[in-house]
Amino acid sequence: MKFIAYILTFSLALSFVALPLGVLAALPIAGTSVSPVTNAEDLVGTIESIVSWVFTILIIAAVFMVLIAAFQFVTAGGSADTISSARQKLLMAVVGILLAFFAQAIPIVLKNILISSVPPAAEEEESE
Repeated sequence: MKFIAYILTFSLALSFVALPLGVLAALPIAGTSVSPVTNAEDLVGTIESIVSWVFTILIIAAVFMVLIAAFQFVTAGGSADTISSARQKLLMAVVGILLAFFAQAIPIVLKNILISSVPPAAEEEESE
């Protein structure tokens, strides 16, 4: 139950960080059109940028969780409850790091689906 509470707390904190970034991304840039995404490459580029930011935030959060777990290990003084809590935090940090690395695959998969799905014959007909 505590694990779910930690996940929900972390998700809520991450949403408070990500929400302003999403709002700022919706603002038009002076001298450009309303949407900078005009084709599949632009969409994949935008998603790569978002995933890069989320990856950075998740790695920083995971490092802090590892540091907190390490501090709890050092200050446990043989207490089984504190050691168990530190192990859980360390496990959550490892899961967070793995999720961050798996999230890096999202733009690659989208690029393969969106950009590579156009057959070469269709590209030649469009250019003529």
